[in-house]
Amino acid sequence: MPSSTTESSHTFVRITRAGKLTNYVKYALESLEKNDKKAIVLHTHPKVHDNPEAPDAQQNLQDASNASVTLITTPRLISVVEIIKREYLKDLEKRRSTRLVGLHQYNEIGSIENLGSTGGSVGRETDEQRAQRIAMTLEGKNFPKQQQFPYMRITLSVHELPDLVKKGATYQKPVSRTMSKAAKKRAKSNQKKAAQLNEAPEDAAMGTS
Repeated sequence: MPSSTTESSHTFVRITRAGKLTNYVKYALESLEKNDKKAIVLHTHPKVHDNPEAPDAQQNLQDASNASVTLITTPRLISVVEIIKREYLKDLEKRRSTRLVGLHQYNEIGSIENLGSTGGSVGRETDEQRAQRIAMTLEGKNFPKQQQFPYMRITLSVHELPDLVKKGATYQKPVSRTMSKAAKKRAKSNQKKAAQLNEAPEDAAMGTS
């Protein structure tokens, strides 16, 4: 099961070097089918533990501080995204959906900075550790160590999300489905009928008010 969290309008999935690509793809497609209003955010953010004794804490710290891991997880992230987009179009065809295009894609890259870690830990330091670090810094014996954890984040959405572009994300238009002229005509006709059916209850409600 992919590592994921949800918010009101997004589902977050963290891509790791050990996760199975098929699981990521399956989870994303199922989430989109269940609620197409929720965007899928796939990312390579380092997972940080407050508890260094957690079972996978040491592996997560190594992942976060090892630049080579980013070189592994980023291509995996891109592969997962491309497979999701392709499979989403196939699902539309299987369901005979009237939707003519695939998923909107928004790409973001950056780095998370961690200041003050002197022991190679990315976790939360205790008050005693912090006081000792500050004292050593003031004495000139040590300087706060700055670590940067690069990441990539890709958002896939059925609907356009212009706010992400305003925040600096690059946008990739959805791929159009490959359909015959007759199939496109039927799809457009079905779309029109669906829109009329959706409008009918509203008109009826207005008439009775």
